[in-house]
Amino acid sequence: MTIDVSLPAPTAADDRGLVAQTVPPNYASVTVDVDLTGVQRLCDRVQADFRRTHDAPIDHLPFVFRAVMVGFAAYPQLAATIDDAGIAQIAADPHLQIGVKSPDGPKFPVVRSAANLSVTDLALELARYAKLAIESRLASEDLRGGSFSVLDYGARGILFGSPCVVRPQVAILGVGQLLRRPSVIGDRGLDTITIRDRAYLSLGYDTRHVDGPIATRFLDDLRTWLENTGPNVELHY
Repeated sequence: MTIDVSLPAPTAADDRGLVAQTVPPNYASVTVDVDLTGVQRLCDRVQADFRRTHDAPIDHLPFVFRAVMVGFAAYPQLAATIDDAGIAQIAADPHLQIGVKSPDGPKFPVVRSAANLSVTDLALELARYAKLAIESRLASEDLRGGSFSVLDYGARGILFGSPCVVRPQVAILGVGQLLRRPSVIGDRGLDTITIRDRAYLSLGYDTRHVDGPIATRFLDDLRTWLENTGPNVELHY
């Protein structure tokens, strides 16, 4: 599928996997507060076995990655890139661009065909790229071809922000710091205050390609998927 949104041609990605740019004039963002208690309890339950099996950790990020890929089934226009003619090409096989630390600063490698990967697969890809980045062994090809980016600024203690779209992509998800916070649970009259693991998710998007209601529904579906992932979900690893 192609959509002409009359965008300027993208420039080449730099050695981090990003594109030098200014904020597009038709940029917007939307944020939701997500209860990740179930996901975090699931991670806690399987952490020891997962590390023993794969020599790698698992946290909430692979679940966020998986929720994004599930969301593309209903909202494929978010997994699009702009070609040299300014046409938005919706990816039939979306590739997910993720952030990892390196001695030279953050790098943004690409997880290929991410829609075909399980939460476990995504956790292992994150761990693999994190190791390559720390050892300064990421290849330039590892940083090319992303359809959609996920930026974990929560790793630096940032609660939420307005992540800027990485051209030639049309949308990006920012993940804020996961914190234990007081939350009101229950219906009116039966409310209780309890401690929950929560994080803010922010979606930045180009309004020339992604309508506001579509972006809002996509983000709300992400929240629903993540909040419905409980501690007793069977995680195959």
